[in-house]
Amino acid sequence: MVQQALYSIEILDTERQSMPYCYFELYINGNLITKLPSRADSNGKVWFDRELVESSLGDHKELELVFWNEKYPKTQHSTTDKFIWPEGKTSIKVLMPDTYTINTRALDNENNEEQEYKRAYYLVRKGDTWSKLEIELGVSTVEALMLHNRMKYSDKLVEGAKLYYPLGFRTRNDASRSLSKKTGAGDKKVSESSQPKKEIDKKKEQPKKDKKPEKKIEQKQEQESSLEKENSKKDNKKNSTVEQRSAANGKPEDIAHVKGECFCYRDFSVEEFKNIILEMRAFSKNSFKDLFYKKNCPLSEEDKTFERLTEEINKSFKEWEINTCMRKIQFLAQCYHESAFFSTTLEFASGEYYNPPNPQKATIKTHPEAIQHGHTKEGDGPRYKGRGIIQQTWRDTQISYYKSVVKRFPNYFLNKEINEADVEKELFNRRPIYKEVYYDGSGQKKEYQCDYAALIARDLFLSCDSAGWFWGEYKLRQKKTLNYFSDFGIYGNGTITWMVHGGGNTIATRLKLYRHLRDNVFDYSNKCINKIKLNKKDELLNKDILKQKGYWGEISDEEY
Repeated sequence: MVQQALYSIEILDTERQSMPYCYFELYINGNLITKLPSRADSNGKVWFDRELVESSLGDHKELELVFWNEKYPKTQHSTTDKFIWPEGKTSIKVLMPDTYTINTRALDNENNEEQEYKRAYYLVRKGDTWSKLEIELGVSTVEALMLHNRMKYSDKLVEGAKLYYPLGFRTRNDASRSLSKKTGAGDKKVSESSQPKKEIDKKKEQPKKDKKPEKKIEQKQEQESSLEKENSKKDNKKNSTVEQRSAANGKPEDIAHVKGECFCYRDFSVEEFKNIILEMRAFSKNSFKDLFYKKNCPLSEEDKTFERLTEEINKSFKEWEINTCMRKIQFLAQCYHESAFFSTTLEFASGEYYNPPNPQKATIKTHPEAIQHGHTKEGDGPRYKGRGIIQQTWRDTQISYYKSVVKRFPNYFLNKEINEADVEKELFNRRPIYKEVYYDGSGQKKEYQCDYAALIARDLFLSCDSAGWFWGEYKLRQKKTLNYFSDFGIYGNGTITWMVHGGGNTIATRLKLYRHLRDNVFDYSNKCINKIKLNKKDELLNKDILKQKGYWGEISDEEY
């Protein structure tokens, strides 16, 4: 391809310096186009065919570029806004967003009350957009909200969602901004409905004065602080402490809410998800602190981090509608068991049991369903054994999953567009591309050659996304996905295990994991604000869609 047919994007850091050899991903109309991971050249430039990136009549192309390196790690802020290639331009520049670190600190509650301090939040209202919030709250405040809530500019704001402020967050002082603006929209960080009515009325009635604005503002804050304390005493609200601060220095109000947060319809933070896994390991008497530590696990060291796992788990939750506390509890209980405490993405067994029957080796037992799942060649067992955090087994299942991937991301594999019809020919051709390691009971190592199916265990996105796909689309019973059965709570847990595991011999173990996550980790009864209804055992006994009901006898009537 000649140079004239190529368009380039020069990638610059926050200091306007080029980023040579940085990693990048290009999305067109939401689809990933580049092979992972791609890198810029020595001048920080990336090159694309003009026809790939340029819009034309009837072919509208919205571009997004994600880029990062060691100095600027990949975060939610590594993505450009969506843009159309400028007409007449052969080269453009993109700039790393100017982000910053916010150091948070704990604040004391009134009267030395023993309560965990929670952050102030912005409650999303109907019609809110990021650009609208930038006008109302200020650009730096919106940047802080995005950073702290792990969101990006392209994320849609949902009415009723809570965007939490970093604890102790200070808005940036702008010398050109008047003091009257400091007490305006930029400081309304908690909805008026969450503030005492007397305080709101007092603010509305406060006359405007032009002289000595700083003193008046400070006096006003002192009066409101005094009034807040009086209201607190009258109402005896021990769990609703308010700390007022001077509006003149640009600080927000921080409200201490009741301890505990619901996980419905929001991402896990890295710290939250790390605590969930370590708590589950403590319950399982597993003392390991690292992820994916088993020696058969083929993930890269870069992917064996809580940051990367949290990122991919959150993506999977969004993509496959695993969006409520109950669905997340059910999903994580199964993933935790399937991945051996999140220690591997590859089945421990050799996979030879999944080989097709061999008449010359009639004494070797193989799985009776091997052939019907597409295992027709010797070696197909190890080639297509279980992979991912919910272990996807069988050649036909893995082919179906890859078709789902190329449908959403046509250029994900081999750095070229692959359609669904060509998945088997291009990716499941049994060519020896990757080596996988198996260790027998004595620790002896054996290697097996695999085609591109091996990527489910080697690529963390595929490891997590395949589990979400299996959960939210592929595995059906009477045309219902595992999300449907999750919403039955404990009464659906046995059916879920039967569908995921292919049988019921691990129901007791997975039920214990479900209960521990529900009661001790998520504290579902107290914290979830979107709880499922309490099902009555007698009303469900005759539901044929539910399986594995043997454990129902020991379920209490008040158990979710």
